[in-house]
Amino acid sequence: MTSTRGTRKQTAPTPPGETKVMAGVLALLVAEREDRLNASDQKYKPANTEVLLSSAGLSANDIAQVMGKNATAVQKAIQRGRK
Repeated sequence: MTSTRGTRKQTAPTPPGETKVMAGVLALLVAEREDRLNASDQKYKPANTEVLLSSAGLSANDIAQVMGKNATAVQKAIQRGRK
């Protein structure tokens, strides 16, 4: 008789959920956009990233998480950007 006591069954790591993957991709795109806007010398002011993401249906909390900002700051940026 063989004992299975003390042995662990190895399982493959669980892939991240689709939502987490999309949030990661979005964070990379946001960072690239912010870098390009900061590096360019533009005569016009494009819509800020917070307003664009809000228009796409993301909440202020989601945007804050993706951008690494405070949710209150994101809400204020959206309000100012829409004026």
